[in-house]
Amino acid sequence: MQGPKPYAVSWQDIPAEPPLARITITLSEEEAEQATAVAAGPPSLAVILDASGSMLRRLDGTRRIAIAQTALTELIGTTVPDGTQVSFRAFGLAEDACDTANLFPLAPLDRSALTAAINGVRAINLAKTPIAASIRAAAEQDLAEA
Repeated sequence: MQGPKPYAVSWQDIPAEPPLARITITLSEEEAEQATAVAAGPPSLAVILDASGSMLRRLDGTRRIAIAQTALTELIGTTVPDGTQVSFRAFGLAEDACDTANLFPLAPLDRSALTAAINGVRAINLAKTPIAASIRAAAEQDLAEA
């Protein structure tokens, strides 16, 4: 999908231990046809991690960065299929900066290397949070060859 398109997003809590959730994005029929045509190659995924100072705060005693890293490594380890092209980007990597960096260029999934890259990110106090710039860079740069 390039550019703004109509879509609907729904959220469903799934009772389980640990708690799970499902996010569904619904496309128009035309957008679904375009997405299907684009999806002829191997699937591609851009993973983005927030490492800004807010990720140092604790949630039920655990730092948010650790929770996010655990969620991402579980996603990579159990959900992302073999053969998927994956890139990894993080933002908030420097104090008082609004930077975003591609830490794992688009390549076939290498679970151990990607897990090491994700777990190697440290949250930085006073770092800024360029969410929009990170999403834009992931779409326009990291997945450009997808």
